[in-house]
Amino acid sequence: MFEKLYTTKMVTNKTKLQNRFTKIRSQSNKLSKTISLVITIILAITMLCATVAIAAVVNEERNFFINGKGYSITPILIENKLEVHTDSYYVPLRDTFEALGYDVFYDVDKSKYENLMDEFTFPQYDSEPYIKKIDDAPVEELIRMPEYYLKNHVETDVDRYIYGATHRFNRQLPIIEMVKDNEIWACQIGSTRYSDYIPAGAVVLIDGKTYIPLRAVAYIVGGQDNVKWDNEKRDTYFEGVLTFDEAENTVTINLE
Repeated sequence: MFEKLYTTKMVTNKTKLQNRFTKIRSQSNKLSKTISLVITIILAITMLCATVAIAAVVNEERNFFINGKGYSITPILIENKLEVHTDSYYVPLRDTFEALGYDVFYDVDKSKYENLMDEFTFPQYDSEPYIKKIDDAPVEELIRMPEYYLKNHVETDVDRYIYGATHRFNRQLPIIEMVKDNEIWACQIGSTRYSDYIPAGAVVLIDGKTYIPLRAVAYIVGGQDNVKWDNEKRDTYFEGVLTFDEAENTVTINLE
C-alpha cells in the first residue's frame, strides 16, 4: 500500500516530502481504523452469540413462571399410593412461596396454633389406627391406619412423611408459616393438615429441604376451582390461575 509513497528515491523538495509523509500517515490511520472496526464487529458478534447461548441455558432451567417471569423451580414427582398421579408432584416450599411474594417462617411457635391443632389434630396421623383388615377398609380409612396400611409401602424417609409413619413423633416436626399481606397459611412437615382446608398430600422433607404438593399451591393461589378432575384419565389437572404442563414439567401462574 505504501510503496507508491515511500520509496528509496526520496524527493529533495521539503513540501513534497511533507505531503508524501502526510499521505502515508493518512493511509496508516485508515488501515488502523478498518482493523479496529473489524475487531469490534467480531467481538460484538461473539458476545451476542454468547448471550444467546446463556439465555437459552437459563430459559431451560426455568420451569416455574409467575406473571411471565421465570424462576428456576423444578417440580419433582414422588410416586406414592395415596395420591393420583398428578397430585404426586411437589415443589420446594420456600422457593415457591418467596417467588409468590410470601415471607416464609420455619419453627413457628406451636402455641399459636393450639386451636387449630385441637380442631384438626395437627398432625394428620397422630391417632390410633383402626383395627380392621386392609382388604376390607375403604380408601378414606386407609390413611388413618398407618400400622396396617403402611407395612408394605414405607421404605424411605419420604414415605414416612407421606404415609404418616412418623405417627406421634410428628408433633415434634416444625410448623411453617407463609405470610403475604393479611394472608397466612400454615402447614407442618409430615402432615396433610393445613391452616385452611386443602385436600392435598403431606408436606415432606428431602435432604434438608421442604417440599409441598403442587396441588396445595394450586389451592392457595387459585382456590378449589383451580383443581379439576379428569374422569377419563382418573386423575386431577390444574386449570385457572395455576396450570401445569406435565410433558414440559412447567408450572405457570398468572396472578394478574
